[in-house]
Amino acid sequence: MTANLQLPKFELPRGALVASAGVLVMSLLMLASAHAGTGGTEFADIYTLISGWAAGTLGKVIAVSLFLVGVAAGIIQQSLMAAVLGVGGALVVNYGPTVIDGIISAVI
Repeated sequence: MTANLQLPKFELPRGALVASAGVLVMSLLMLASAHAGTGGTEFADIYTLISGWAAGTLGKVIAVSLFLVGVAAGIIQQSLMAAVLGVGGALVVNYGPTVIDGIISAVI
């Protein structure tokens, strides 16, 4: 007499299979983007030019203009929200290039 042995079936739920495939794909993408901050020296001149504009007089003019337009719109609408948006835009124009440069050049 031979014993009829049957192994239990092991099936992954569909969600677990999709999740594991997603983790694999994301891992491969992260490996490829590990060197994303290197190279690109051909764009260094334009980056320096635009950063200089944003941090220089042009950026200050844009920041003050955003602030004044926000305050004027706030007075017209009788709401502080427009003035807050103007101040926020002015802060982004003034401090944005420094923050972006710090994020990009940060060493992990």
